[in-house]
Amino acid sequence: MDRKHKLGKLGKAFITIVVGEGDEQEEFTIHEALATQRSRFFRNCMKGNWKEAEDRVVKLPKEEPAIFELYVQSLYAGHVSNQDDTSPPFPKLGKIFALAHMLQDTEARNTATKEIFAKIERVVVPSYAIPPADFFDMITSVWETSDKDAPIRRLLVDTFKSYNMLASYGKAEKEQIIACFEKVPADFHARVTWEFMARYRKTQWLGEDLNDVSQYLEKVESEK
Repeated sequence: MDRKHKLGKLGKAFITIVVGEGDEQEEFTIHEALATQRSRFFRNCMKGNWKEAEDRVVKLPKEEPAIFELYVQSLYAGHVSNQDDTSPPFPKLGKIFALAHMLQDTEARNTATKEIFAKIERVVVPSYAIPPADFFDMITSVWETSDKDAPIRRLLVDTFKSYNMLASYGKAEKEQIIACFEKVPADFHARVTWEFMARYRKTQWLGEDLNDVSQYLEKVESEK
């Protein structure tokens, strides 16, 4: 358990969080002091004349129990790693970040960001290859829920900004990159494109490659 959250300092008041719907629904009981200290969403639920404050029950029908369980783990343990110290898949990390954003829990967002960064360093950087397909699924989850200038957006863009395309470039990789980028939000695509344009301007003379119009002409098939 994280030393910042000793059980003795959390008090004896609890709240119940009902997550999911139908057969997939699960209930989680957490210390009110910890939940309201970390999450502005829970803090607002527990004050005033809200029904949640009276019943001590908060319902999150649209969230996934498996993701909320990892959020609870981040509250008490300070990390979202699996029992064997491995990271959850990229999409799950993206969903953890999205949940933390919805709950307005900055510490949990940072916990998810640290895990994403560490996984990028372990899985993406050493391979000198395109990130796995599920990495792009995570980008979508993060982009749809994060603020426009959120630091995690910069991390995901920088992952491609530092990507060594010369290490394993080929036609197959080109097609794979195109297919992957078709999945991501247009804003992410635009930011990555701008980063490469900016890098190119720093290393090349502007217009250097625009010296031969023939490279832009279509091939004319001769009639037989």
